[in-house]
Amino acid sequence: MVKADDWRERFDSFYARRPHPVFVRMAGYDKWSDADPYYPPFTITVEEIKLISIYVATLSLPGEK
Repeated sequence: MVKADDWRERFDSFYARRPHPVFVRMAGYDKWSDADPYYPPFTITVEEIKLISIYVATLSLPGEK
């Protein structure tokens, strides 16, 4: 994913992209479906996503220094 030009936007909005809305819970976003998720649901905040994104931006791809 990080090789895509828009990786940060995709990463920062993963909770709204299918299939994630089935199992990701965020305040202010309605539950996407009443279907049973295939992965255990979890709750995350926008602030937590920002912190994870900051961390991910510090990582290098294999073979990079």
